[in-house]
Order: sequence, then structure tokens, then C-alpha cells
Amino acid sequence: MIGGPDSARWRTLTIMAAATLALMELWETYGYERTLNSRATRPTDIDFFYWRMQTRRGLQFAAFDALLGWLMWLSATNRFFVQPPSTLDKLGQACRSLEQGQICLSVAGDVRGAVAQNDGLRTKLAGFWDEERDVYQEQDVVNGTRAALSRADIQSLTTAAERRSHHIMGNALNQPGSPVKSL
Repeated sequence: MIGGPDSARWRTLTIMAAATLALMELWETYGYERTLNSRATRPTDIDFFYWRMQTRRGLQFAAFDALLGWLMWLSATNRFFVQPPSTLDKLGQACRSLEQGQICLSVAGDVRGAVAQNDGLRTKLAGFWDEERDVYQEQDVVNGTRAALSRADIQSLTTAAERRSHHIMGNALNQPGSPVKSL
């Protein structure tokens, strides 16, 4: 919040409010009748202008800080002042996710190659899959798998996925200034 791209909005607001509070205090100080206390005859007639200004300044800044903190909290939690990410930001995030997935797949391939070349690891892997094969051949697992596949409508899932991907890529391609021009 302090150094991100959204922080300029709060810095400007803070500086303008602080300058406004300072100008109000200067205006009140300039307009204060200084000779008022020179005519006071009793302690109750004395105007404690300095202390009143100190108290008022502290209360004004505390109230402003509380308001600004509340607004920043609302903004940071996306409860108010929500600015959705641009299409380029979404596309960049998708590319970073795909790159991360590619890295994970590459590492998995390297591990699989290392296991295939090591006799001890290859034996442990074969033992693991023998146990898993036994689990998958149990009648409860077979019945559960059949029931799940019978409930799934693969064609509608495929159609929905294709529609969604065309919608996402269509928006990216139609965005002005998009680096992606065609597939």
C-alpha cells in the first residue's frame, strides 16, 4: 500500500488534507485577537489560545488519520474503490501461471528420469504402483469410479471449457494495445 501503483492516490489526498489543515490553522492564528489576554483581569478571563490550538490540531490529525486508515483498509480489502486488473495484467498473470506449470512439469520429468536410472528408486516405484493397482481393483473403488463417470456429462464440460477459453482469448485479442494479435 505504501509503494504500489495505487499509493499515489493516497499520497496526494494526504498531502492536500494536511496542507488544508495547516492553512486553516494559519488563518485562525492570523485572525486571533492578540490583545485579548492583555485586558484579562481574572484567570478565568484568559484565553488559552495556544493550548486550544494544540488540542484541536491533535484531534484534527487523529480524526483525519482514522478516516484515511479506514479508507485505505476498505481499498486494500476491495470493499470500496475497487479497480479490476486490466486485460494485459490478467494475460500476464495467466502467462506466469503457465510458465510455473511448465517449470513444474519439467522438474517432474527430471525426477522421473532420475528414478528410471536408479535401480533402488525404480524398485520402490514399481512396489508403489503394485499397491495402488490393488487399491484401484477393489470393488468399492470400481463402483465409485463408475458412479462418478456416469454422473459426469463430458460433452457439456468440454463445450463449457471451449466457450470460456474462446471468451477469454476473444477479450484479449480485441483489447486495444494488446500484444497478442492472432492465434
